[in-house]
Amino acid sequence: KEYSPPSKEKHDYILFKEDMTFVSMSEKKKEYGTWMLNINGGYIIMTDDKDEKVKVYITTLTTDKLVLRFDIEEIKEIEIQYNSHY
Repeated sequence: KEYSPPSKEKHDYILFKEDMTFVSMSEKKKEYGTWMLNINGGYIIMTDDKDEKVKVYITTLTTDKLVLRFDIEEIKEIEIQYNSHY
């Protein structure tokens, strides 16, 4: 089933930069770090500036949509969709 994000998450985003760094906003908290793509496994490893790592599975990837499933116990079954604004 599809749900709209809660109001505190409406402006969340992840920006994956070409230099293998990222900037993300989650619940009004900005984070910075690095990322690595595993093409064979279809996932991204994101490492934040506190050296904490999270595995993120890519469910869908098109030119205007990215659907991810975070390997975090509390939200493991939830797919999170990001849409391009370009």
